Amino acid sequence: MHLKVMTYNIRFNNPHDGRNAWPYRKAKVADLITAVEADIIGLQEVLQEQLEYLFHHLEGYQYVGVARDDGKKAGEYAPIFFRKDRFDLLESATFWLSETPEIAGSVGWDASLPRIASWAKLQDKTTGTNFLAMNTHFDHLGQEARAASARLLLERLKDLADADFIITGDFNAEPPSEAYKTLSSSLQDAYLCADTQTGSELSCKGFAVAATGVRIDYIFCSQGFKIPVASTLDTSHDGYYPSDHVPVVAELEL
Repeated sequence: MHLKVMTYNIRFNNPHDGRNAWPYRKAKVADLITAVEADIIGLQEVLQEQLEYLFHHLEGYQYVGVARDDGKKAGEYAPIFFRKDRFDLLESATFWLSETPEIAGSVGWDASLPRIASWAKLQDKTTGTNFLAMNTHFDHLGQEARAASARLLLERLKDLADADFIITGDFNAEPPSEAYKTLSSSLQDAYLCADTQTGSELSCKGFAVAATGVRIDYIFCSQGFKIPVASTLDTSHDGYYPSDHVPVVAELEL
């Protein structure tokens, strides 16, 4: 089974972003996602109006996920889009990155905001292969929260993943961090483990095109996957990226 997987923080609709506010870049974001033709897409910082726009413009995809503030539509989503012609959805849910993961809106440890992970159990319609896709967005301020969130993800995977799995997300954690080390110690960092890498490994650069940035967006996967190629996509228009993050894409084989 061959999968193309994408993770992309699209930046929430912030009216203070000026020329980079969502109304001026939403078509570019949708076009970029469409051009990748990924099978599985994990997005972050998606507000309800952004979700509705992308669902309308990304033809052939279904999504799962709820918003983090109330478990319904308030606040940011971490949705998973998947090709509905290729996969059947077997099960899905969202949990909160906190000491009380089933309580909607709960804030964990030293986090500044509610944080979530959404997941979907999918079955390939052709091969019958089952796998789990999970998507998340760790807190940007709470170092303890990021480390604890990483441990929580691994604990949940033990319960949820009866087959191979993929985790996409903005982890707000660079490779030296405890959160990154916790995940990469047992999972494959798709970009680093790929046979071939293209593009800069930096994924969060700001809107203006630059050679600087940080690596905080990842695709992790279970050890059963082979990873022929992984890349970051530095697509820009007139000196600006469609978001303050660039997408990370990996091709996986099982």
